[in-house]
Amino acid sequence: MAYTLLASNVPLNAQIIGANEHESHFVYDVLFNNGTDIIPEIHSTDTHGVNQVNFALLHLFGYQFAPRYRNFRQRVESGLFSFRHPNRYRGYPLKPIRAIKENLIISEWANIERILLSLALKTTTQSVIVSKLSSFKRKNRTKLALWEFDNIIMSLYLLDYINSPALRRNVQKALNRGEAYHQLRRAIAYAHGGRFRVRSQPEQQTWNECARLIANAVVYYNSLIISEVLTELESRHAVLAAED
Repeated sequence: MAYTLLASNVPLNAQIIGANEHESHFVYDVLFNNGTDIIPEIHSTDTHGVNQVNFALLHLFGYQFAPRYRNFRQRVESGLFSFRHPNRYRGYPLKPIRAIKENLIISEWANIERILLSLALKTTTQSVIVSKLSSFKRKNRTKLALWEFDNIIMSLYLLDYINSPALRRNVQKALNRGEAYHQLRRAIAYAHGGRFRVRSQPEQQTWNECARLIANAVVYYNSLIISEVLTELESRHAVLAAED
């Protein structure tokens, strides 16, 4: 299947991944390898794009990770962390589950920087890093420190999401645009009765890029028509119609 990075309705980058692979392991790779002139600042996914490192990785590279959770209340109840003991928040409507282990992050920061450098130089990929970290023992300190830093950024995002109606609307709009684009791709891919007729990975990549090119052309043409209609309405000072 293809994991696609969108800005507005325009797909900026796509990567073929196996149907057995978790898409969250490719979020950073697809975003960081964007070769267009459009530089996204915020990246939204659904719950499937969330793992224990994406908040940390995207934050450290200057992006905001803004997922939409399927069960947001459950995520808040199980995913809020603080720098103080939870007992300090008695009587508050929102309570952290535990305090952040600051010393662990500090002691392992040099190892985290090595991981970031490998990603920045593109000597490795996020999917490889995640698979290697996952193969370590559960008590591996570097992995736990990266998870702990991720908990900080995730907690800040959850609080922002609760506090900001604008953020909630923007995340919802972004996911709706993504779903609309995927519907368009499915319609384009319905040639040959919807059957996938290529087998090798190069053929799959070519098929995916061709479908993406056609989708871009459709999106551009629709945008051109809407822009011309808007220009015409504005020239007539039809304010209400232009707003619609």
